[in-house]
Amino acid sequence: MPLCVHPRDLRRRTWDAHAEELAWARSGADALAGPRGWNRYIVVDVKQALGVVLAHRRPGEMVLHSEIAPILSGRGLSVRRTVELLEHLDLLADDRVPAVVRWVEEVTSGFESGLRDPVRAWAMTLLEGEERTRPRQEGTVRRYLARLLPVLTTWSATIGHLREVTRGDIDEAVAGYHGQQAETLLTALRSLFRHCRRTRTIFTDPTRGIRRTRSPWTLKVPLPQQATSTVIRTVQASGSPRAAVVVALAAIHAARLKAIRHIQMDDIDFASRRLVIDGHSRPLDELTERAVRAWLAYRREHWPHSPNRHLLISKHTAAEASPMSHFALEEILRGSGVSLEQLRINRTLEEALAHGGDPLHLMAVFGMSDTAAIQYATNARALLHEPTADMGHHDTHRIHG
Repeated sequence: MPLCVHPRDLRRRTWDAHAEELAWARSGADALAGPRGWNRYIVVDVKQALGVVLAHRRPGEMVLHSEIAPILSGRGLSVRRTVELLEHLDLLADDRVPAVVRWVEEVTSGFESGLRDPVRAWAMTLLEGEERTRPRQEGTVRRYLARLLPVLTTWSATIGHLREVTRGDIDEAVAGYHGQQAETLLTALRSLFRHCRRTRTIFTDPTRGIRRTRSPWTLKVPLPQQATSTVIRTVQASGSPRAAVVVALAAIHAARLKAIRHIQMDDIDFASRRLVIDGHSRPLDELTERAVRAWLAYRREHWPHSPNRHLLISKHTAAEASPMSHFALEEILRGSGVSLEQLRINRTLEEALAHGGDPLHLMAVFGMSDTAAIQYATNARALLHEPTADMGHHDTHRIHG
């Protein structure tokens, strides 16, 4: 083993010593350009980046992501596409620490070890999963820990370890919140202390026996006609075929934003007039078909060689395999006063009202869970049995997404 390991200076280039390897890697860039939809400018950029990252690579040595990112960013070269090529050539070792892990370590650094270590271990267990538990999404871990931080800060002034927390401390912490915030906090506390009890970090679970608080049920009513007209005018004013497809999927098929982002090209079957959304096959209506055909014509005109199999792409994702971002799709209705989630809820509620609040019909049409179908059916039956004169009483409970 070497006595000393010095960081390599990637600013210096020694192409002559690696001419054969560099030529092989650059031929790999030419071969990958077609399937990834890279234009000639991207290929030139990647080939120049290869000359930098492979200059001091020893035979059989992997290229570390932490080494190439700073030097390529400083030169204005593409780190992302260079990484794609190095992964394709089996030359990349991704040694990056996930951003959520760095965030967990940063926000818990001010606590004593008796609080810091169990919380970090619990957060990593949520992220990585266990033998019988699937990993949680990063957003869930961030939401739980963000809700716990004020409580942990208060406890850190008087206690040094989680085993000192009592049932009274839990009740006092939850009492400071209401509705969804209290429910999220109690869920996070129960998850934390159950993990600590299972790993024998604490002796007793102070959250045991506490019932979860439920947010009060709010009656929803359909969107007014004026809001629907505003959405139509917004889409027409944009002149974007992609906007027409997104609005049709949300307003007609009640598709969630996540499901819209992940619809594949193979999910559209014009011959059978079927559309697959989130694994659920449903009929392809005429309006949605016209919008999809117009979008596909626009896509072929602007990105004819795109390898991305997602139905909806942009100039940023045309040369990749990833879906469009939530933010890019939410921008479609920006300024209209109505969100895509509101359109989805409104469409589901209209279907429930049209069929007398039948949950089985909602499950068959939209492929939703039984719990969600029962909630919409209950909401619809409440509206159907309510006198028309009292409908205005629920204006404050109009759908807010």
